[in-house]
Amino acid sequence: MSGGTFQYKEQAIYEVACDMELELFRHTKHMDHKLKPETIKAIKKIAKQLHKLHKQAHAVDYFFACDTGEESLMKQLKEIR
Repeated sequence: MSGGTFQYKEQAIYEVACDMELELFRHTKHMDHKLKPETIKAIKKIAKQLHKLHKQAHAVDYFFACDTGEESLMKQLKEIR
């Protein structure tokens, strides 16, 4: 397994993003009260940012573990959406 510079802690960022999406789904589909559209939009935006941050941290992890070079890191960071 590659990486590990940060003891794979960046995985926690991914898990928070997924949990946030799951809770949003539960609150919009299975709860008695309705969330305002702007609240839903804000939470979705944060989850998307967390997914992006996870990918960025993962790329940096691989770089510091000498699994990728500097040019590859910069290319990956530019491609992450």
